[in-house]
Amino acid sequence: MQARTSARPCWFVGATFDGTRDQTDRFLKAGNWENGYKDTYLDDVRSVRVGDLIAIKSSYTRKHGLPFDSRGHVASVMAVKAIGTVVHNPGDGRRLRVRWTKRFEKPREWYFFTNQKTIWKLTRQDWMANALIDFTFSGKRQDLRRFQNDPFWHKRFGTQPRPRRPAGHANTRTARVPLLMRPNVYLVIYHTKYYEWFRKGAKQGALRDASVPSSAQEGDIVIVYFSRPRGMVCGFGIIDSPPVPKPTADWKAPGRAWFCRLSPAFALTEPLSLRQLADRAGLKRWYSSRPNQTAHLLAPQVAHELLLVLRDREPRAPDEVWEGMPPHGPVEVERGITSRQEGAVKEITVEIRRRDPELRRDALAEYGNVCQVCDVDPALVYGRFGDRLAEVHHLKPISLARRTGRNATVKSVRVVCPNCHRALHRNGAVPVEIETLRLIVQANRRRSSL
Repeated sequence: MQARTSARPCWFVGATFDGTRDQTDRFLKAGNWENGYKDTYLDDVRSVRVGDLIAIKSSYTRKHGLPFDSRGHVASVMAVKAIGTVVHNPGDGRRLRVRWTKRFEKPREWYFFTNQKTIWKLTRQDWMANALIDFTFSGKRQDLRRFQNDPFWHKRFGTQPRPRRPAGHANTRTARVPLLMRPNVYLVIYHTKYYEWFRKGAKQGALRDASVPSSAQEGDIVIVYFSRPRGMVCGFGIIDSPPVPKPTADWKAPGRAWFCRLSPAFALTEPLSLRQLADRAGLKRWYSSRPNQTAHLLAPQVAHELLLVLRDREPRAPDEVWEGMPPHGPVEVERGITSRQEGAVKEITVEIRRRDPELRRDALAEYGNVCQVCDVDPALVYGRFGDRLAEVHHLKPISLARRTGRNATVKSVRVVCPNCHRALHRNGAVPVEIETLRLIVQANRRRSSL
């Protein structure tokens, strides 16, 4: 079996129709496998050759009952139910004749390196693919420790200390993500009249009949953007069903559009404009190309930077949502030292809002010197240099007040540190809510402590 799997592709296929009806018994009894979709995966099925190895699988996630310590994280699991060899392909994209050679009464479970697509083509191109093929068709055991300690999963599941970078490589960024786990990321534009549909679906964790580009596939990530009236990025989701074409008149060019289900789907607690998202991701040049004119596939580097911002904006999303995050540019990027001119004099004219020092004293007396976002007392961190660093944050921005000002009390302000104060105002005129930023800080602390 090892010799046969060395050169030819192997196929991992699903056997569930409509998400509930398991067809494994029927396939094994009839000696075949069927594609449950009428308009999807046809080319993939046609490309299967006689003699290729095939396995029926089921992909899901699990948090408990794993053969390793997950430390409370959710792990990807794929159960192998049966294996066989393709004996005939009629070329219709719908059916294959298969000689099923073995059925596992108790499905064999494989972890970490999985795929949810209905039909998954795998070849021997790296150690992960080799290990899965040997596990499935040669009966070998999975080396769980090697997967746990791979850089992609090490932070959540690692059992060994992460190796330190050698001296002189402090500015080197690496992103080692398995090639087959790099999904595409699309920016998809919706009209504002669908906003309530989106909010309701995201609240339930899934969006049905979400329109996507025809090139989208299962496992791809969709960033949801509403074009009018304000043009806001409001959430994101993962495609978990093959997109299918449907007739529609609600497009610039009436005809057939492609629809799928997004699950999980998340609505941002605080939506932000595409310009804000691009600025935070350091992608001003990308934004200047007017990417909000049409739905499109994002370049890997752009997708990675945008998803980093969205991950910080949505701390409720579980870690497995980010497992397939595309890498940032090349596998390894060296950043050299470049000289920049600083210190030239520039004259500007600004208007400032007067602040009452008595309000600051009242707020410190009411709330103390500890930041109400990150729970840090600047005086304990910086000693005597942090004695007066705490700042007063207005829950209702004073920039929106009349030119004559307005009355404020300790109930309308909070005490925060300078860093958190700047972060609260990164949205522009409307600041981030205290509790929203607090959740982000706490979530990132939990990640960094693992």
